[in-house]
Amino acid sequence: MSNGSFGTPTALYEANFQYNNKGISVRGLFTAIQISDAEKLNNAYGNNVPEAVLGYYGEIGYNLFQLSKKPEKNLTVFARYENLDMNNKLPKNGIADKTLNQTYIIGGISYQPVRGVIVKADYVFKQTGEQNPILVGVPDPDFKKEQGFFSLGVGYSF
Repeated sequence: MSNGSFGTPTALYEANFQYNNKGISVRGLFTAIQISDAEKLNNAYGNNVPEAVLGYYGEIGYNLFQLSKKPEKNLTVFARYENLDMNNKLPKNGIADKTLNQTYIIGGISYQPVRGVIVKADYVFKQTGEQNPILVGVPDPDFKKEQGFFSLGVGYSF
C-alpha cells in the first residue's frame, strides 16, 4: 500500500542482552528507527520528521545482598549510560534540533524487600545540545544544556 494510513514505510530494529551471575548484572539495548518517506511527510504536514532515530544504553550493577541467605531480597547499586538521538539523520527538508540528541549518566541503588516490590533511588545527569532558534522562536532563558536531578520510585509487579 503506497498511500493512506499505512503508506509510510517504517522500520524498527532492536538488539538487547542481559547477563546475571554471582550478583553482577550487565544489560544493554540498541534501537534504530528508519522512516524512508520522512521528506514527503514533512512536505505534506509541515512536520520535522527524521529519517533515522538511534538510541542505546548499557548498565552494570551489583547485588550487595548476593551472599545473603534470603535470595528474594536484593540491594543493587548500578550505573547506566544512555544516548538518544531523535535527529540522527534528517531529510533535505529537516531542521536540526540538537536538544533531541540527549545523553544520560545515571547512578543509583535499588532495593527489593520482597519479590515483586522495588524501591529505587538514583541521580541522573542529562546533557543535550543547544536550542535551535528557528524551532523555538524565542529561546527559553531557563533552558540548560546540562542538568542533574534525583529521582525516587516505588514499583510493584504482580
